[in-house]
Amino acid sequence: MEERMIKKTPRINKRKSISNYGVTNYHCPNCNAKLFSVKNGSACGSRPRYCPYCGQALAWVGVKIETYWPCE
Repeated sequence: MEERMIKKTPRINKRKSISNYGVTNYHCPNCNAKLFSVKNGSACGSRPRYCPYCGQALAWVGVKIETYWPCE
């Protein structure tokens, strides 16, 4: 079986810069392409089953979709 067909959990990147305050981005674990974002509780995009850039199978089970709110 090809390595990309084995489901992997997306990487989570919580942003706390001024322009991206409270944004959580979800990236492909294989090519690091941005797949999905959440800002202020609103989703931007959808959770794909495969990365549209490299074809990596993605496992969203157990991934908590949330907005990151850093402590002041």
